[in-house]
Amino acid sequence: MVNPPPFISTLAHLDGLYLIGGTLPAPTLSPLFDLACLDSWQAPPDWRIVGIVTPVLCHGTTKGLLHLVDRQGKTFTLCSTKDHQKQLYQAVGPLNDLCRKCLGLAPQLLEPGSVK
Repeated sequence: MVNPPPFISTLAHLDGLYLIGGTLPAPTLSPLFDLACLDSWQAPPDWRIVGIVTPVLCHGTTKGLLHLVDRQGKTFTLCSTKDHQKQLYQAVGPLNDLCRKCLGLAPQLLEPGSVK
């Protein structure tokens, strides 16, 4: 996903941990207690995307992190504060792998030399 989905502006500033899923342009949003509850969960077959919205602490500032994965494995990641939003590229790691797993996709492996 190169272009931000239209619902991004409303989700990027949520407080708390949320699961996003379903079909575009209006996916469902469900609060989560923790990410462990998704370890064995599979998205329904009609869901086109799965994502997580979570607060993160970065350099002493709380930011919102939104990560989405679609059934083709394309991703969209947005990090935001109340004043600024930045799209991140080449998102890999545990959050991406969890979203992929929920869609029945294999983990995304890092290419050698991609992280310095």
